[in-house]
Amino acid sequence: MLVSVVIPAWNAAEYLREAIESVLAQTYKDLEIIVVDDGSTDDTRQICAHFEPQVKYCYQPNDGTHGAGARARAILEAKGEWVALLDQDDRWFPRKIEKQLQALRECPTATVAFTGFHEIDPQGRIVSEPFLGAPSGDVFHSLLTGNPYRASSALLSRSVLDHCGLPITDVGAADYDLWLRIAKRSQILVVDECLTEYRIHETAYSADRRRLVMAVRRTLEQHKNQLHPNCPECQRSFRKGWSLISKLAARACLDEYHVAAKSGELSHALGFLREAIQLAPRQVFRPRQFLAVSKNLGLAMIRLIVNGLATTLEV
Repeated sequence: MLVSVVIPAWNAAEYLREAIESVLAQTYKDLEIIVVDDGSTDDTRQICAHFEPQVKYCYQPNDGTHGAGARARAILEAKGEWVALLDQDDRWFPRKIEKQLQALRECPTATVAFTGFHEIDPQGRIVSEPFLGAPSGDVFHSLLTGNPYRASSALLSRSVLDHCGLPITDVGAADYDLWLRIAKRSQILVVDECLTEYRIHETAYSADRRRLVMAVRRTLEQHKNQLHPNCPECQRSFRKGWSLISKLAARACLDEYHVAAKSGELSHALGFLREAIQLAPRQVFRPRQFLAVSKNLGLAMIRLIVNGLATTLEV
C-alpha cells in the first residue's frame, strides 16, 4: 500500500535535507516522496537532486500562500492510497508511518491519523515536553474551540481528500480549514505517541504570532455558516472558540503595540492598539495591561515630541 509523502518547500534547504532523511529512515518502506519547490532561491533543487530517484522534484513560482498551494500541488502529484504531510523544516521518528497505518487498520472508520509531537529548535534539539492527548473520534465540536494537530503529523486517506477537497489557498489557515472540513464528516484518529518533531525558528510561518492567530480567526469565521443545522453544541463550541481566538489575537496585537510604542513608532502602535480593542476590549482594559499600554503610549508621545523639537532646533 503506497504512502505518498508530500513536502512543500521554500528557502529552507538546511532543514529540507533532514526532513527527507527522516522519511527515508521510516520502517515502512512503500513510500514515494514529492517535493514541490515554491519558488526557492536557495539550494532546494540541489538537495532534492541529491536524493534522486527517491524524491520527485517539482518547481512552481512562489504563489504567496505560505505553502498551501505547494502542498495542494504535491497532493495532486501523489499516487498513494494514503498521503502523509510533512513540512520542509520538520522531522519524523522512524516508526511514525508504520504505527499510524497499524492504528488505522484497527480503526477503519477513521480517515486521518495524527501523532503526538514535540518542538525542536533550529539545531534539532528538543525544547518542549511532548504534546499528547489530542482528541480522537468525532472531534468537530472540539476543533471549533482550537486546533491541537500539527500538519506534519497527518496521514490522510486519498478518499477523504477526494470527498473534502485539497487545502484551500485563499483561507486564513489552510491546515485548520482542512481539518474542520474532514472532521465534519469523518472520524479522526490520534496515535498518542510522540512521533513527529515540529521545528520552531524565526523564519517559520508560525513565528509571526499575530499573523497566525488572525489567520485562524478568519478560518473559524468562514466556518460559522457551515455548522451542523440546529446543533446547540456547534453553537456553544463556536462561541467558545471565537472568544478564545479573539483574545489570543488581541494579545498578539498588544505585543506588537508595545514593541512599536517602545520604538517610538506612534502611528503603528496606535493601529495595533485600535485592532486589539476591536478584537477583545477586555484584554486591553484589564488594570495591569491598561497601565502598561498607558505607560508605553506616554513614552512614545514624549519621544515623538523630543524628536520634533530636535528637528526644529537643527533647522
